[in-house]
Amino acid sequence: MTSIQLRLTLTAGVALSAALAAAPTLAGPKVLKKTTAAAPVVCAVTGEEVKDTSRPISYNNKNYYVCCAGCKPEFDKNPAKYSRMSDLRTEIYAAEQKLAALKADFAAVEKGPAAAAPAAATKPASAAATGETYCAIQGSVIPAAKAGTLTTAYNGKTYEFCCGGCKTKFDADPARNAAAADERAAKRTASK
Repeated sequence: MTSIQLRLTLTAGVALSAALAAAPTLAGPKVLKKTTAAAPVVCAVTGEEVKDTSRPISYNNKNYYVCCAGCKPEFDKNPAKYSRMSDLRTEIYAAEQKLAALKADFAAVEKGPAAAAPAAATKPASAAATGETYCAIQGSVIPAAKAGTLTTAYNGKTYEFCCGGCKTKFDADPARNAAAADERAAKRTASK
């Protein structure tokens, strides 16, 4: 390759890079939403959500948590296994968050510019009625900062979850879990 061909190739590469970098600007605003929801604190042994985080277990300069006194001896038997499982759960949660955001972005782009604006109709009926959002599996209140980050659409309704574990459980049997969530929502609405 001559020096002129090399210069032309480099110039074309730089121009292509610049065009690709400018492409989102030319095509319109970038739709990708960043999720900032922190992973829930879960038991390193069972994966259940931990309510009391006042007594962490330190292993390899990192804190891990257990949900009950019975899980502490189990963790102590094999800390390498349970710490790795806990780290993987956190990575899975982050990947699920990113995937959910990517799917939402894809759907918004696919439907066109009108769909890019958030729609109030996508909020669960329980949130509209009470002003709070509830986990479709546990029935617990989802903090406002976390609301809308983990959802599943089923039968024309959107169901929200407090953690990736609850979303996975719901998705395993959506018909049964949606019916239970709707029943809880109806009871909450009736008691208000």
